Amino acid sequence: MLSYKVFKDDVQGARLYLIATPIGNISDISSRAKDVLSSVDIVLAEDTRNTSYLLSRLGIKPAKLISCYSQKEGEVASSLFPEIIEKKLKVAFVSDAGTPGISDPGELLVKKAWEIGLKVVPIPGPAAFVQALIVSGFETSDFSFYGFPPSKSSKAFFETLINKKETLIFYEAPHRLEKTLNTMLEVFGDRNIFIGRELTKVFEEHIKGSISEMLSLNFDDLKGEICLVLEGNKNADSDEEKIKQAYKKLSKLGYSSSEAAKIISELFSLRKNYIYKCIEKFK
Repeated sequence: MLSYKVFKDDVQGARLYLIATPIGNISDISSRAKDVLSSVDIVLAEDTRNTSYLLSRLGIKPAKLISCYSQKEGEVASSLFPEIIEKKLKVAFVSDAGTPGISDPGELLVKKAWEIGLKVVPIPGPAAFVQALIVSGFETSDFSFYGFPPSKSSKAFFETLINKKETLIFYEAPHRLEKTLNTMLEVFGDRNIFIGRELTKVFEEHIKGSISEMLSLNFDDLKGEICLVLEGNKNADSDEEKIKQAYKKLSKLGYSSSEAAKIISELFSLRKNYIYKCIEKFK
């Protein structure tokens, strides 16, 4: 696939700008974002109502505003991108808040843009999970962001992450928070966790402690957007080594994998599913 270069003074040719917008505090909008939104030929919006409100507060009247929520990305790209290239138009995409493509629409637009040869330009700005990470007090040099956990199979999903050493970051809806924390406690044990609610907004809230301490709080009528930052597994190497040595001894004594897993689980208070995965790795 051919690459392209975008120069600051190169104003010729079509462009797709990905514009990050404030996640709560409108003062976080960048001057560059405002300049681009004021000058583009078309603004694509995840929700035209939210974007119209934002642009109105910024004193910007877009030349053209088009709905482009997640289910319409492919349709909009197919119908609009050829015209944008032919007429050398400038178009901006704005999700409801934060950075496009990060648990928001935008990914498919960018893929389609590369396929057709439409240049893509990022206009940096806020992303909620980054703000949660940097104030959490957990390791920031190594982390993974997973967006929203699956609602129907969160336990199985979390079990794939048990052995991750890096900081783990998730989004969650208020009405699912208590259930998710209970599942995390069951799967990860009582690790430390940070909850960031309504980041950068008037009712911003930071809470940090063990998962069990979080579950002692009252989540009734909880509202707002939530980020969860979970401490990584700092004992991953030592746990695996303990399991490996115990399994070797039990295997020599004639115990099956399932029998060994049960004994090791009781011995070290580790989940059997995790032990099974380790044993399979050792075989």
